[in-house]
Amino acid sequence: MGKHRAGTERAQQAERTRERLVETACRLFALDGFAATSMDAIAEAAGMTKGALYHHFPDKRAVYVACYHAAHLRLAETIDSIAMDGRDRDPMDVFVEGAVVFLRSVITEPWIVALAVAEGPVALGTADWSALDNEFAWTTMGSHLYRMQERGMVRADVDIAAVTSIFNAAINEAAMRIVRADDPTEAFERAAPAIRAMLAGLRPPTSA
Repeated sequence: MGKHRAGTERAQQAERTRERLVETACRLFALDGFAATSMDAIAEAAGMTKGALYHHFPDKRAVYVACYHAAHLRLAETIDSIAMDGRDRDPMDVFVEGAVVFLRSVITEPWIVALAVAEGPVALGTADWSALDNEFAWTTMGSHLYRMQERGMVRADVDIAAVTSIFNAAINEAAMRIVRADDPTEAFERAAPAIRAMLAGLRPPTSA
């Protein structure tokens, strides 16, 4: 029992250390950029040794991937909460609201876009970042669209994989426009109707 408890406590401590390192790295990558942030800087800002950092991550690229997942987990939790609150509503309406809420969150949490979108190609290269981003897009968007298509709520003549990739690129671009705008709120108010219109086109045509 004692050995088991000690092992559990060590595992919990290791997880807390990892979380602290990831949180610190996310902040530095978003503020200073991936290229300008060193492993030394991450360890120092977290108040830990570089050895502790390398114990959890083999290199800076691996740290970035962990940060990417942390940023998108934050978004996924927000979208899931919307889905839970909207269980009695039209699934497409809930899906659209989730996309709009993501864009609105860019105003209050611009670090997510800076980290997950702007710094991604720098950290991983365009091809690897795109593959990672599209994988996440399928998890959060494509799978939902596919299920809605199976239920007749999305046009049967569209390829869901293609739609997911195209829409993910569109929403990333809209998010970057908001982050870079002199007036992010105005930029959001311009982008939100465009996103709604794009998604409205996925509904099956109504019968005459």
